[in-house]
Amino acid sequence: MTELPKSFEKELPNLASQELLVRWKQGDAQAANLLVERYSARLVALVASRLNHRYRRAISPEDLVQSAMGSFFGMVSDCRMQASRIHSVWSLLATIAKRKMLRAIERENTVKRGAHLNRLSLDDNLLVLADPKTEAADQLHELLVQILDSKDERTVAILGGMLEGRSQREIAEELGLSERTIRRALEDIRHRLSEAAGIECQSTDESTQQKPGLTDPKTLPRWNYGQFVLRRMIGQGTFGKVYQAVTQVDGTEIAVKFLKRELWENIKTRSLFLREVDHASRVIHPNVVRYLGWGTSPHGGPFILQQYIDGKPLSQRRIDCQSVNSSEESFRACLLQICDALHAIHFQNMIHGDLTPNNILVDSSNRVFLTDFGFSRTFDADPQVVEPAGDSRSMSWKEASTIAGTFGFLAPEQLSPSFGTIGPATDIFALGAIAYWYAFGQPPFCRSMTADSCIALLADAPIELPNAAHQWLHPLIVGCLKKSGCQRPQSMDEVRALITMIHVRQ
Repeated sequence: MTELPKSFEKELPNLASQELLVRWKQGDAQAANLLVERYSARLVALVASRLNHRYRRAISPEDLVQSAMGSFFGMVSDCRMQASRIHSVWSLLATIAKRKMLRAIERENTVKRGAHLNRLSLDDNLLVLADPKTEAADQLHELLVQILDSKDERTVAILGGMLEGRSQREIAEELGLSERTIRRALEDIRHRLSEAAGIECQSTDESTQQKPGLTDPKTLPRWNYGQFVLRRMIGQGTFGKVYQAVTQVDGTEIAVKFLKRELWENIKTRSLFLREVDHASRVIHPNVVRYLGWGTSPHGGPFILQQYIDGKPLSQRRIDCQSVNSSEESFRACLLQICDALHAIHFQNMIHGDLTPNNILVDSSNRVFLTDFGFSRTFDADPQVVEPAGDSRSMSWKEASTIAGTFGFLAPEQLSPSFGTIGPATDIFALGAIAYWYAFGQPPFCRSMTADSCIALLADAPIELPNAAHQWLHPLIVGCLKKSGCQRPQSMDEVRALITMIHVRQ
């Protein structure tokens, strides 16, 4: 076997599967390993998306895929089939994995019910494809009804007050109890609901919290909680809530972002939250939100302070602009500003890492501001060398919720390093996803904003343009959404030139 130069090692993950297949046939073992890793990642996504909620704790998609891969290679090595005659390796692997999954479900049902083995066919989707959201909702509804019908009058009164939108303090005053008692009662309800939904819940009672030490951001000053006054909540996401506030000194309007209380104990999440300050404050650009400082609340929750933008997320502006004749020109101007902001970010050897319509603010004058740098990462001058963020290659599917980014706008390399290295091309993929979302009303490769849509992203199928809407965006979409990073534009200058060129053609 011919050994390839080491300079090729970093190129391999960014190649398309067909190119890797060619190198495999030429005797490149590294290309073969990458292809196997890609098939494994796709199979795990496929199995996880098919498993009903009640089986996901007992059946590991990773174990099933490992078994399926073993069976496949065993069949080939035992000469029961010739690899050259296999019409579609993916179809065969998917079939083997599905059969493994069905057999695992049969065994799980047998153990739970003590019944005879009930054989399932590949066409029997009743147990496998039941809607987990509907099932979980039914379980939660039943539990809520049980709580409200129980004889525990205090718990019923507390839960009823929360459902009516009253604060813990108001409920405590009405019932003549302490706020601590209210919090503990709600904690008990939360655990019962979490168990019914099949998820883990961390305690938020201050008496049981283990508050890990914060790694102080080095780039911006620390603020005291009394240096500003909160006014109203203006937004919230998966990890935090954002409030409009004014400073005590001169009444300047600012935005204060708090990490959600239930995440205070999560060291990784706290680190990501405060890392946003360190990373984003390096970029000084008119289209990047300015960060002012950070601090902790009296109860120990971290917060960060940033420039207040009187505007709306791009996700809302799309709805506003669809009825405006100049919407295409307006969105083109937004794209160019996003390109300029990303150019400045990449110049600082950073990537944004979570570019979505919700993380792009647009004010009344159509000025764009990139925000939310919680998943940003740094890379060396060589864009192939990226700051490590844990061993994502060994990450289990159960940890998919910790993937750095938003489903629907993730690049393939953000799900598995076998699909490429994370770098500027990752943000370029997200920009193409935003263009697709604007043109067609939903992210590409995505039926829903959940991990279940990953299989479409990891597949080798090309991007589909469902209709003729916003045809001027199609070249940008097709170019930026290439599955292989090396096939996308390699810099924001190239993307900007593409946007300008296709606009002139119109």
